[in-house]
Amino acid sequence: MRFGRLQVLNLLGCQRKGRQAKSFWAVKCDCGTIKKIAGQNLTSGKRTKSCGCLRLERAAIASTSHGMRKSPLYHIWVGMIGRCYNPESPRYKDYGGRGIGLSEEWRHDFRQFVNDMGPRPHGFTVERVDNEKGYSKENCVWASRGAQATNKRNNRILEIDGKRLCCAEWARISGLNPSTLNLRLKRGISPKEAVFGS
Repeated sequence: MRFGRLQVLNLLGCQRKGRQAKSFWAVKCDCGTIKKIAGQNLTSGKRTKSCGCLRLERAAIASTSHGMRKSPLYHIWVGMIGRCYNPESPRYKDYGGRGIGLSEEWRHDFRQFVNDMGPRPHGFTVERVDNEKGYSKENCVWASRGAQATNKRNNRILEIDGKRLCCAEWARISGLNPSTLNLRLKRGISPKEAVFGS
């Protein structure tokens, strides 16, 4: 079972005080810390969601004095942290849920993220070059929405004459409707013939 950032490992035991019994559980936080937590603290309305690292992160973000809290760049950074480390984020399953995170430098230091990425071109956002790796200086670039659309895990890549592109890019190059290209490929036509005809 999972509660916020805490993964329950096992029951450590129960303590009785009069008629009341308290259970204690070993839990592992997403940051790697293992703690003993009372069961009621996991399930109550004011439940414990982390080993304490979440509170520290929020305090660090709140006390950051870089003057950019309302900037798009700051919101991009906060969004990366949310989808990688907050199990309640709607996009967590595609990021943190499959092991995608931020480098230690970026996770804890907004200024370092800004220094490494440089100015953000208008309308661009952060793209991971390798979708199987996390957010880091070595794996991230600024990219337009269109470029990002061609770098999704579910894109079908076609290789024609040694050139590898996704179907959408081949369709754009050849002037085909993407659905026409997909239909040709489903019929078993070779990629080159499907894109450029016989």
